[in-house]
Amino acid sequence: MSVLYSTLLCMSLTSELNDSKSPLSRFMARELPATSRITGSVRSRLPLRPRTVTPRAAGRPDYRSLGRAIDRRLRIAFGSPVDSILVEGVVYAGIDVAAVATRAAGQVVHGIGQALLSELKGQPAAHGGTLTRPRRDEERLSRLCFVASHFEEVKRAGLRPGNPLLQLGATAVLDDLLDQVPPTSPMTSPGRWNLPKPITHWGG
Repeated sequence: MSVLYSTLLCMSLTSELNDSKSPLSRFMARELPATSRITGSVRSRLPLRPRTVTPRAAGRPDYRSLGRAIDRRLRIAFGSPVDSILVEGVVYAGIDVAAVATRAAGQVVHGIGQALLSELKGQPAAHGGTLTRPRRDEERLSRLCFVASHFEEVKRAGLRPGNPLLQLGATAVLDDLLDQVPPTSPMTSPGRWNLPKPITHWGG
């Protein structure tokens, strides 16, 4: 269990799943050997013409940020809300913003990053296998995960033009950055995490 926990903290989820010999792949194969039955059960409970959620924001959705946000949300459910990639991203973001803008701007970004880390660390893991939370709590958590992706990107790819961290005012706080997440983002749309009841729990 300690090996799996350590892997969850620092792994790339996609690469671990692609490697059939990784600890996570072996765990999934052992504990969830018949996923076709689960997916079949889900499909059988979905309406023939389900109501889908389509982002209405202008332009193409930021799929990279969305993917990282979903990965972060799952890490929180598993009890590992903060990893080294995000921690280092917060440090580098403050330094990089200071380098291209001003020292004060870098301090603002660093402060917001620290507030983000603090709030994420306080998030409880999924209780009894239940993923979803009350709508208001889930929306804020989804926004936190989306914002975390901006810092994670700095660590993985550097500070790119257009990163929202470059657009913050001198008095900005974490909530200002959360408010910039499009309300029609797939992560914050109502019902995004409301899966059919038979699969909203796992384990005994």
